[in-house]
Amino acid sequence: MWPRLSRIAFWVYVPVLFGATHWPSLQIGGPVGTDKSIHIFAFGLWTALLIAAGLFGPPLSWRNILAACIIAPMYAAIDETTQAIPFLHRSAEFADWFANLKGIATACIGAIALAAVRAHRSTPDDAGPVSSTPP
Repeated sequence: MWPRLSRIAFWVYVPVLFGATHWPSLQIGGPVGTDKSIHIFAFGLWTALLIAAGLFGPPLSWRNILAACIIAPMYAAIDETTQAIPFLHRSAEFADWFANLKGIATACIGAIALAAVRAHRSTPDDAGPVSSTPP
């Protein structure tokens, strides 16, 4: 059930993020936060959902996390570059892509940490009772 919901969440978020980043002349004002913090959050969430969706293996497998860590920066670069299309009246800036990378890195590091904790919890405890007789 969890993988299915994760995949649905990812595929719902994909067009939402694309629409938000390509909406012509979109201006975000008010107490939402700085433009760069929005980039960090938006692409961190995109990456976390991609990892949780488990499109490249079990969600916390090294293969799935590595694939997401490779694909997310490429998608972020495409997303940022296509904002330079003139009729969109958006800006394509390296600083925005760098903020996207911060969010991506945060999600990837978080997934790696979760995978390590899960692996540690699933290994048997080697610190069993000490015996004076050899095994």
